[in-house]
Amino acid sequence: MKIRILSCLLFALACSVAFAADWLVIASRYDHVTMVDRQSFRRDGDRSEAWLIQNHDRPVNAPGLDRPYRSQRIHMLFDCGKRLLATDRRVLHAGAHGQGSVVANEQVKPDVLRMVAPETQLETMLLEMACAA
Repeated sequence: MKIRILSCLLFALACSVAFAADWLVIASRYDHVTMVDRQSFRRDGDRSEAWLIQNHDRPVNAPGLDRPYRSQRIHMLFDCGKRLLATDRRVLHAGAHGQGSVVANEQVKPDVLRMVAPETQLETMLLEMACAA
């Protein structure tokens, strides 16, 4: 009985954390919208991190995956001192807004943080937000 109660409490906590996100639209294209969770920014010295989500208008078929995805949560790393960034995790979901079953959970090896591409307003804005946290 105690295990069942504990399981219910952990599930309720996980749900409340998912709904506690504060998503801000930072880019909108013809086929997808990119948002950042303003509550996910964590800063430790020159290092910062945050979660993004991309919602696609329709299912995306990606090579190597057995089924399509509609959204992806992306964990980003930032070096504020050197003004670099990298992606270290992508979680692809069958549904929009990070809902539905997980299609793929990819740990990307952030072997090298890279410079922000000068022509990308999105990356520049993300770095500024992450380093202001």
